[in-house]
Amino acid sequence: MPDMNGLQFLKEAKFISPRSKRILMTNDSDMDGMTSAINDGEIHHYLTKPWDEDVLISLVRSSYHQYIDETAKMSEIEKIRQQNRDLFWFGKNLKQQLELKCKELADKNQQLQQLNAELNAYTKQLESECLQTPDLTDVLQSVRLDSKTGLLTAASSIARHLNSVFLALMQPYEPDAPPPFSITALWESDPSQDIPHDIIHLLFRTIGAVQPAMLPDRPPQAENAGLMTDALLAFTSQTDAQSPHSFAPTSRISPDTPNPMNLQLTISDDAMAAFIRLTPETSPRITSDDILDYLAAQGVVFGIVGRSLIDTFLNSETHRTKRFRIAMGKPSQDGRDATLTYHFDTAYLKAGKILEDGTIDFKDRGDIPHISRGALLAEKTPGVPGKNGCTVFGEEICVQMPKDLYLGSGKGTEFSEDGLKVYAATDGQPGLTPCGDIWVSDDFVINGDVGYETGHIHYEGNIIVKGSVKTGFQVKGGSLTAYEIEGAEIDLTGDLNISSGIIDSTVSVGGSIQAKFITNSVILAYNDVHVVKGIRDSELLISGRCINTQGKIISSTISALNGFDAGQIGTDLASPCILKAGITEHRERIFKAMDREIHDLRIQLQSLETALETAAQEETGLHMTITEHATRQDRLERELNAGRNAKQALSALEQSNMEKAVAKLSKALDALFLQQDQLETTLSKHKSDKAKLTARVQHLETEKELLATRFDEMPQSAELKAKRSIHAGTILMTPHVTRTLNQNEARCVIREIRQTDEAMHTHWYQDIQPLK
Repeated sequence: MPDMNGLQFLKEAKFISPRSKRILMTNDSDMDGMTSAINDGEIHHYLTKPWDEDVLISLVRSSYHQYIDETAKMSEIEKIRQQNRDLFWFGKNLKQQLELKCKELADKNQQLQQLNAELNAYTKQLESECLQTPDLTDVLQSVRLDSKTGLLTAASSIARHLNSVFLALMQPYEPDAPPPFSITALWESDPSQDIPHDIIHLLFRTIGAVQPAMLPDRPPQAENAGLMTDALLAFTSQTDAQSPHSFAPTSRISPDTPNPMNLQLTISDDAMAAFIRLTPETSPRITSDDILDYLAAQGVVFGIVGRSLIDTFLNSETHRTKRFRIAMGKPSQDGRDATLTYHFDTAYLKAGKILEDGTIDFKDRGDIPHISRGALLAEKTPGVPGKNGCTVFGEEICVQMPKDLYLGSGKGTEFSEDGLKVYAATDGQPGLTPCGDIWVSDDFVINGDVGYETGHIHYEGNIIVKGSVKTGFQVKGGSLTAYEIEGAEIDLTGDLNISSGIIDSTVSVGGSIQAKFITNSVILAYNDVHVVKGIRDSELLISGRCINTQGKIISSTISALNGFDAGQIGTDLASPCILKAGITEHRERIFKAMDREIHDLRIQLQSLETALETAAQEETGLHMTITEHATRQDRLERELNAGRNAKQALSALEQSNMEKAVAKLSKALDALFLQQDQLETTLSKHKSDKAKLTARVQHLETEKELLATRFDEMPQSAELKAKRSIHAGTILMTPHVTRTLNQNEARCVIREIRQTDEAMHTHWYQDIQPLK
């Protein structure tokens, strides 16, 4: 090229169009030129001669697309910058509008408070007017019963029947005895039974037995007997349903309590009824106030009958010699616990048929359920809360809160709208996790081994491996069926079924385990572990039962919450076994790991919160800096434009200086906007991480609560059965006793026994009995 070489051309191209893509084509030997082009020309790609035509075309096409993408990105960045400027001014105006709206809202709230005060005053006035009792004279005149003779006749009849009815109601009721009275007979026996309806209403209100709202609204021609029955039932209801929330100090009947009127007070065994009786020594001047004071002194404060009824009792020659029920407690009502109903077999997985040589035939696994989409899997019946009661002493009789049960929806399932039913969202095999989540999934089948050809297996369903799980590989999922596990890591929410053995592996399952043998492995299981042959040099933590009736347990440490069914334990040459029955070691290990994870997550959350606070402060400072730069830039641009349009133009030097200042501010703003974008990205990532960590902590805490409930419901047995023998040196641990056997024991059962001596001291010991 004339006047310049390739390197000079690249430098000039970079100056004219910095964003253009530059490709260098050179000889292999021209290393100095290539180095200069990379450093000075900032080339993006290079090709050596001779080059492949397809490679060149591909490189040019790639550079073109890269240029287009960067151009679009720069356009978007510029658009965002402008939007940030507009957003700043919009926010400022919005803040001013918000202040005005807040002031208007405060004024409206003040007006609303004034209107509420006026409404409350008016409501109280209406209530006062509505509760006024009608004048007796007006009522008598309205029913044409204003003569003294008619009034006395009606009042006498009502008083006589009220006296008999109320006193009969308050007597102790014997189930086999005839009714104490007949309402209809009482009223039909009196020729003045046609008593006006309004008079009965008014008299009932006067004696205070019932409230007006509790009386039936009957026309005057209705039978007075029916009206009396409704009124008495309303009165009884009111007496038994008085509020139990006003308590007095609890006390029982004390002979030392002053009893100047010589009353006899008796309380039922359940403290639900109180009775008084007037003795021959009772003063004839006794009043209802005297009785109420004595009841209060004895602590009887709830369900006491009305004062008017007590006066009627005291003035009755017939009933004052009988026992009178003065107070009635409120019985409690038990609630009902929630229940879960599963519409599939939650424990259907079977290892298969155990053959004579101890292997397991997986062809004979029994029926495995398969459900269709939309099938009902489980439903929950919510618990019903009970109602607290109250004794006549004002003591609340508390009922237990109904027990709730967890119903969870996992992969392949969905809740009903009310959250009380779980349906299958897909076809497949149902299962249940340790926490109670229901899942549905098809079988995932591997025709060979789990190894380098398959990699790690993570599948939330039933996994079937027709070969073995090889050393160094992981299987995580629902349930696993395989021939053998060797040096692998297994983490399942369901069951593990192994035809051969588990060797040099770490296994954690939420269900049960079946295998031919276990060697040099660590096993954690929520349910039973069934091993056909032997358990050697292993550690097992089980919340179910350890079953090994045909094999040997050698040099192993096993904790089984529900005890052991063993064949032979230990040998003469092996190190002794440590067996723990009825101990919650599996639960403690699980919870310890969960607590450790929650603690680590909380530390990460604290670090994220600190980082978020720092980033927010940086963002605030950066926003202020951007605002200052943008304001200065706008001012300089206005001054520069004004100077250009003025009659006396700016000098060349002044114009140049102002243009340089504007360009410098523009460049600074570009850098600030880029920094702001990076900071926003960081803030967004921190917030996302915080949300994930918070959700994980909440999930772990909920899972821990659910597991605690499940562990509490698991059977616990401090028992060990040995069908053949237990060798000397074996260490047996139960919840309260640890012992080392000093001699061999053949065919025996060992249980922890509790014993209480004459001094009521509790002792525990391990009892060894022959196995029947």
